[in-house]
Amino acid sequence: MTKLPGLLHLLLCQEQHLYDMMKLQHRHDGICYFYLEEQITTEKPMPDHVKWDLISEKFKSSLNLKSDEEAVEFIRQVIKMSAELRELIDGSENRLKFVNQLLI
Repeated sequence: MTKLPGLLHLLLCQEQHLYDMMKLQHRHDGICYFYLEEQITTEKPMPDHVKWDLISEKFKSSLNLKSDEEAVEFIRQVIKMSAELRELIDGSENRLKFVNQLLI
C-alpha cells in the first residue's frame, strides 16, 4: 500500500471503524473496514482500499499532482500552513478581525 490512500483515509474518513476481524465477513454501510483489510494478505482487491485508492487518484488529478509523494508533500505543507494560521488567529481577536478583512 502506498502512503497516500492511508493518509487521506486517516484525515478524511468519517465512518465508524471496527477492529473485530469477524465483522469483516458481513459488511454494513456506514462502517469502514480499512484497518481490518490491512491485516489480510490477499491478491484480491479489498473494497475500502479500492475506495481510498480512487479517492487518492481523484485528489492527485484535481490538484494536477503527478505522484503520491508529491501529494503527501502537498498535504504536509497544507497542515503546516494551517498550524501557522491557527497560531496567528489565536494571538488576539484583533488579528482575527484583520484576517477576516483581508479575506473579504
